Amino acid sequence: MKTIHSVVLVSVAALILLLNGTFADKREDFKEEFYSPVIQFEERIFDFGAVYEGDKIIHIYKFKNAGQGVLKIEKVRSSCGCTAVNLTSKEVEPGGFGEIEATFNSNYKGRITKRIYVHSNDPDEHIVTLTITGIVKVDVVVNPNRLNFGEIYEGESVSQKLKVLPVVLEKLKIKKLEITSKYLVLNKSKYSEGANKGVEIIIHRVLTEGEYDEE
Repeated sequence: MKTIHSVVLVSVAALILLLNGTFADKREDFKEEFYSPVIQFEERIFDFGAVYEGDKIIHIYKFKNAGQGVLKIEKVRSSCGCTAVNLTSKEVEPGGFGEIEATFNSNYKGRITKRIYVHSNDPDEHIVTLTITGIVKVDVVVNPNRLNFGEIYEGESVSQKLKVLPVVLEKLKIKKLEITSKYLVLNKSKYSEGANKGVEIIIHRVLTEGEYDEE
């Protein structure tokens, strides 16, 4: 009988330890969940409308820590080098606010969409995606915007054409053409093809021996 009592006592003690461990784990889970940070943005998508190529767009994304724990911003990154980001604070207390300033350089044409990724210690949403979108417009289109003369022989004259077409303007008038290279000669003439009317520029290039790369 003494042996039986000992086994019963050991079993009860083991059960109590197991229950205490389970309750402790649940208390830690509850504590972690209750005191977790929650990141909330006023807006996640910003549409800047229509701007001209070369314009700089600056927008501030405001956010709040709606949780009970300290919000820690671990990293903020953009989807391309054309968008720079600046964070006001890496840690935000419960109920506090923070800002992310995004600067977009519009060196593109047409509809664009860029994204910003915010990494934080919010357990429910570790990564938040912010979006900046809009239309970048131009008055004229130059096609092509870069010329490659390829390989030519010394003293040989090579010519290529590029077209300047109006996009917003009804009529296009080029008042002055300038060139910075002593190896290029320009001639211009009117261009018309169906509804497209603009200016055609013929570029002649004469080189001495060597390799050239000019903007």
